[in-house]
Amino acid sequence: MKRLFLMFFLLNIGIPCFAENDLYKVEVILFKKLDPASIPSEDIQSHQSLQLPDTLIELAAYDDDSIDIPFRLLEKNQVDMNKEAYALSRRKNYRVMLHIAWLQPMNEKRYSKPVHIYAGPLYNPSEQQTKNNIHELPNSMDNPLGLWEINGTIRVNRSNHFVINSQLTFSLPYDEKQNFAFFNNTAQHPNPVREIKRYYLSQSQNLRLKELHYFDHPLFGMLAKITPAGESITTEAAVTS
Repeated sequence: MKRLFLMFFLLNIGIPCFAENDLYKVEVILFKKLDPASIPSEDIQSHQSLQLPDTLIELAAYDDDSIDIPFRLLEKNQVDMNKEAYALSRRKNYRVMLHIAWLQPMNEKRYSKPVHIYAGPLYNPSEQQTKNNIHELPNSMDNPLGLWEINGTIRVNRSNHFVINSQLTFSLPYDEKQNFAFFNNTAQHPNPVREIKRYYLSQSQNLRLKELHYFDHPLFGMLAKITPAGESITTEAAVTS
């Protein structure tokens, strides 16, 4: 009864409801590499600031009362890539920063807008950010465009096949004394942050349903998978310990 009432309410206020075969689960894992040897050469570093598109979609927080609403974070027991996240966490030079999933319609072009994802500490000197739950986006209500360690968008398109385009930046605080202090798990980041070095991951890949795909950069990476809504597919771990 509660589900029927919510569906009736959504239809009457103009929020579209989707058949299950119109919805797909998009799941991503963001991780960083803790090996100082992975620092790229200066020639691939960018000094440009991150430019987020005006039409991006901000994912809503998980809500117990939601009913398959697109672009709302799913609960952590609804993610599929736990083996992959665990395999990464077992490797000493990798750290999982974010593991989230959401439902997204793929039947209309208007729903293929970039989705904003971000993770890690907030490097704005005047602000503190301590949330470290990898199954939630950090609280960005007061600063949605803050200088997050990993920040950017992914966009999923569907024509004859699925395509994911990633536009992500990795911000690295630097000073001569601490020399990339983030590689030490216990080190404090420079405060105030005097210099930020930015590195970009800009990749597009054709995706097959239910298959794991890897987006790679010397400093960080992303695992992504798309499955039809309602399915829970177990995949083999892409990264072994």
